[in-house]
Amino acid sequence: MVMLRCKFDSRWGHHSNDNIFHIKMFFLCYNIDEKRCIFMLTLVKLNPSMKSLYDSFIEDWVAYEEKITPGILRNAPKMTFDEVMKHLESNESMDLEVPSLTYFAYDDEVKKIVGAVNIRLKLNPWYLREGGHIGGGVRPSMRQRGYAKEMIRLSLDILKTYEIHDVLMVCNKKNIASAQTIIKNGGILENELIINGQTEQRYWIKI
Repeated sequence: MVMLRCKFDSRWGHHSNDNIFHIKMFFLCYNIDEKRCIFMLTLVKLNPSMKSLYDSFIEDWVAYEEKITPGILRNAPKMTFDEVMKHLESNESMDLEVPSLTYFAYDDEVKKIVGAVNIRLKLNPWYLREGGHIGGGVRPSMRQRGYAKEMIRLSLDILKTYEIHDVLMVCNKKNIASAQTIIKNGGILENELIINGQTEQRYWIKI
């Protein structure tokens, strides 16, 4: 049995100087072991003031020898901070076939970037089949704390501001944790596809 108390505060703002988009979530939970987890989660676009936080985030993935997710950051360890910023900004153009916005999830309680999400505003045939509107990942050392669920929830709020109300999310069938996180955010399984020998599940979320 888990008791939850949540207070949600959503603040929108595109700032001309740094183009930061904020959403804040205060989340308080208690479980039967009386362990308490509190976090103030903010989704924010990468900016120069975040360099040390970003470096720590990337180093965490490298230390665990895992591929970074979302995929738009896959080559980040080989790029400079400025190169990554330009790469992410260049993918925001609505002239692209698949324009996307990348946000980093910052937890004010632990003073760390705990994850990242890539939000796609249009889908081409590939993304409609196996990529979906939202891709993301929690840094390896900060998993199983509820971050993934809240990152998706906040991403859905962003998509809603772009008048996107039917959101596709895809995960590997073996990734039970991801599937459960999608379902907890309202995901309804449409079908399963075999892609490169792997079973991919396609979920739709109505917002």
